[in-house]
Amino acid sequence: MAYTAQQLVTLVCQICKAPGMTQQCGQFLTLVLEDLWMHQDLQMNRVTTTINVPGGQNNFGPYTLPLDYARVFDLFYNVSGQPVFLFDAGLKNFDSEYQFAGQGGYPYEYATDLSPTATQGAPLLYIYPGSATPIALTLRYMAAQPDITGPESSAVTPWFPDQSYLIKATAAKMMDISDDERQPQFAKQAEEMLKRHLIMDGDEQTVVKSVTLDPRRFRVRSQVRRTKVSN
Repeated sequence: MAYTAQQLVTLVCQICKAPGMTQQCGQFLTLVLEDLWMHQDLQMNRVTTTINVPGGQNNFGPYTLPLDYARVFDLFYNVSGQPVFLFDAGLKNFDSEYQFAGQGGYPYEYATDLSPTATQGAPLLYIYPGSATPIALTLRYMAAQPDITGPESSAVTPWFPDQSYLIKATAAKMMDISDDERQPQFAKQAEEMLKRHLIMDGDEQTVVKSVTLDPRRFRVRSQVRRTKVSN
């Protein structure tokens, strides 16, 4: 049985022996849920969409990203059945690239601009160089989850399925303000519970990653940028 947000808040307040602090507990539940989508690459938050890039030599963008976009997980397209992955150059490096009329090739880098989100606008994507032929970019991105309005009285079930973790993590935050001596214990238990969940979920943050050289600066002969469509 899945608890509603209100039921979770009530239970946590009982655990923390603070039955009158439901509003604060609801705020902490919101923070716990926000931390999960903002800082963890959960498979359930991974969304795939397609961005169609028209043929043209100056089609650097911008291209509109989904409103629930949080960050890129993968961005690639196919050339004769071969996937070509773009790497994140950042806006500063993108702006420094030489962009001129008549330029075209295989895009190999991208940059995102999140500034429109400050006024409820959609984030933007740029690619470099422009593609001389139409391509379909496959974007796997991590999606943001909406907050639950008034969780202390809401009948909405939180989107994260491991409710034991939600209870433990929210209780740990509540104990910070209720001076509960069990706070370090609850915080440690919540951390261990999340680690186990991430391992089962296949979160890439839990596996060893190889350190690679920046492809903009170091390339072997087989990795030379394909800057011309005819290559």
